[in-house]
Amino acid sequence: MKAAQVKGDLVWDWMRPKVVTVQAEVSLGEAVERMNRLSIHHLIVMDGKNYKGILDARDCAGVWDKNKKVSQVMRSDVPALDENTEIRQVVHAFVALGSTAIPLTSTGRVEGILTATDLLRLLEAELVDYSESTDLIQTGKDFLAKPIIQSLSNFLGGAGI
Repeated sequence: MKAAQVKGDLVWDWMRPKVVTVQAEVSLGEAVERMNRLSIHHLIVMDGKNYKGILDARDCAGVWDKNKKVSQVMRSDVPALDENTEIRQVVHAFVALGSTAIPLTSTGRVEGILTATDLLRLLEAELVDYSESTDLIQTGKDFLAKPIIQSLSNFLGGAGI
């Protein structure tokens, strides 16, 4: 069943490979302007080539001083997870951290981001598959309930087939 398959699906299948980064020492005003310009809600915070944290638009909402550095507002408690991490583990990390995005790495480099929206896309795909399976089962039941099929089934059963 597809639902069992989700437990083994990897985040690589659902992440967004285009990563937008910001250096930790950039001003919050510049970072917010970048998010607005690109219509995104998260920036991966880097210190040079090293991952430091994530800046979420929610984190910026209550900050009035746009001259603050990104490093003063970012979340440093959100770990970057390996691209081969199973979806179930990532969902657990989202819930445990209260995060809306998690960076993903490949060979130690940030290569993607998985957002709450991506998890909703996964859920939507699973619900569609579930709905199609349910429809197929109901169609099969309807088919088997037809009088002609019942008669044929009884005849074949009576003939030992």
